[in-house]
Amino acid sequence: MKKLFGIISGIIICTSLNAAVLQVPSDYATIQSGIDAAIDTDTVLVAPGQYTGEGNRNIYFQGKAISVVSETGADNTVIDCDQGRGFLFMNNETRESVLKGFTIAHGSGDGGAGILCWDSSPLIMDCIITDSASTWDGAGILCFNSSAMIASCIVRDNSAYSSDADSVWGGGVCAWNSSITLMNCLITGNTVTSSEIHYATAYAGGVMLNDADLSSNTMINCTVTGNSITVNDFGGDFGGVCCNPTTQITNCILWDNTPNSLDDRSDCVTYCNIEDHTAGGTNISSDPLFVAGVHGSYYLSQTDAGQTVQSLCVDSGSENASSICFGETGLEKCLDALTTRTDETVDFGIVDMGFHYAAPVTVTPTPTSTPTSSPACDQTSVELRLPSHYFVPGNSFSCQVSVCNAESTPLAGYPLFVILDVYGQLFFAPSFSSTVDNYLLSYAAFPPGKTDVDVIPEFTWPSGVGTASGIYLYAALTDPDYTAIYGEWDSWVFGWGDF
Repeated sequence: MKKLFGIISGIIICTSLNAAVLQVPSDYATIQSGIDAAIDTDTVLVAPGQYTGEGNRNIYFQGKAISVVSETGADNTVIDCDQGRGFLFMNNETRESVLKGFTIAHGSGDGGAGILCWDSSPLIMDCIITDSASTWDGAGILCFNSSAMIASCIVRDNSAYSSDADSVWGGGVCAWNSSITLMNCLITGNTVTSSEIHYATAYAGGVMLNDADLSSNTMINCTVTGNSITVNDFGGDFGGVCCNPTTQITNCILWDNTPNSLDDRSDCVTYCNIEDHTAGGTNISSDPLFVAGVHGSYYLSQTDAGQTVQSLCVDSGSENASSICFGETGLEKCLDALTTRTDETVDFGIVDMGFHYAAPVTVTPTPTSTPTSSPACDQTSVELRLPSHYFVPGNSFSCQVSVCNAESTPLAGYPLFVILDVYGQLFFAPSFSSTVDNYLLSYAAFPPGKTDVDVIPEFTWPSGVGTASGIYLYAALTDPDYTAIYGEWDSWVFGWGDF
């Protein structure tokens, strides 16, 4: 058995054995102390509550490839900055540095009052950045020399104004010399104010995107609405979005921004709805008909959801909703799991324009079958099958392994191992205990062809179990002496949350 543990753990689980979960505040009093103690691949898991004071503002990732994640989402986990910024990414972070599920409020600073990304490119998901004020660009989020991905975030009611610069840009989001991706974000109620004292002009109440050399910023399925600039005597423009010609804006709604929703670089937009813009090609200029729903005020009016009129933004995007995805590798969310409808039916077929809200998705599970065999096997292998890579309350969950025996005779005495890896803690099926276990007693021999093994029977995913990501299942056959993996092994990464 020691040989088996060395093979399975050393070969196919080596990348995750050292990962740990550091809990705030039960293990570490502040979010910063949790990050300080973390090493690459760890997760800092933050319980619901309001976090303020030293250690819970100006939170610095330190270049670590870690995930800082709330247990129950942004509505229940609030960082009240009071004095200072929310999060700082300033040490060459990559998208292996993940921030997920926080409200960041009342930030202040000289640019990037909510989140500052400087020479760094993290993944920021499912966050709300609100009520922050900056004396320079990017009151909500400021990126410089960055390729950050900002996905499924709400950036609202932030304000930028000039303290000593000759201009100020981007009340919601500002990216300089960057190639960031804004995907499925709602940017609303942000302002930029010009300064009479410093003769500063004001630009881009919502979003400013300035591209890096030989690259471009990208904005996909975002709604930019209700943003503005306040011009004193020194000018300004572009209440909604200002961008370079190489910026790519697709499937977005730019509407009701003051004084206008887009600068004159109209060649950067496709499949968008833009107020006071000459419609043509793939773009339209039509009232999006926003309606209020359970999570906010920017759902789209749709007759199938009970409204009397249909928004022209419905089914008017560039491709299928299932093709537009974002998030951590192996745990991507796609827009066909989210909704623009007040009845919370998910978007299917051609994607709707604009921001999509969370939806109580029901996943159809892979049908469970009794063990059967067939001759259709080209090589000996195992295949894990689950309904999804991400589960929310009400989803169906099950796990099945297909064993393919490409030999002409039964594989007798070749045990099947299925191992659940929860942040380095190993549980062996079918007992799912920490004691090494396998399916040899149940399947002493696998006949030629394919045999389906039910590992976890179908059940409905419950509520109240928090959030998790990066949970692994591994499946492999070994030889009868437990000295080598036999054939091709398989793995499946999954997670869960409240939406």
